[in-house]
Amino acid sequence: MRFEDLQLQANLQRSVSRLSKATRELKVERLAIEQEQRRLAGRLTEASARADAAKAQVEAARSQADDAGGKYELRKSLAKDGMISQEELRGAEAKAGVPRFLDLVQSLQMGAMVGLGLLQGPDGKRPPVDLPGAKDAIDLLGILQEKTKGNLTKEEEEVLREGLYHLRMGYMAMINAPPAGRNKGGEQR
Repeated sequence: MRFEDLQLQANLQRSVSRLSKATRELKVERLAIEQEQRRLAGRLTEASARADAAKAQVEAARSQADDAGGKYELRKSLAKDGMISQEELRGAEAKAGVPRFLDLVQSLQMGAMVGLGLLQGPDGKRPPVDLPGAKDAIDLLGILQEKTKGNLTKEEEEVLREGLYHLRMGYMAMINAPPAGRNKGGEQR
């Protein structure tokens, strides 16, 4: 064989070797992609099942609210005519799911607690800390406290004041805490 033929044969063998290696790498990548697709499909199925369960719960709650709403309207009419007391009407409001000031306060407090990472989800895991979100909720509660001063019941004022105090203390503790894995001196644990 001639020298050029030998060089050509060697180059051809190297090309075949590189092509074989590239083919193996592509097969490995394809398997990894297929595995990830199966994992994501499973997560999508789980999320879809949770969404269906949530829809069913919403429908059940709507049905209950419709039933309670009719009873509430009747009691509201009776209270207007003086046939039942305001206390009975407030009890009916609570049962009918009529939004109250404390519902708004508690909703904002829960949002702040979630942002501070103080609550666990239904899966037992804590959501990631969202300090800007928590601060926004705490600031909104402060605005509510300021703007409603003198117009709240004793219970509403106490729930707002106490909740705001504890949320502010929790927020301060979070922003003054050392980064994870370090002690107060900044040294690695």
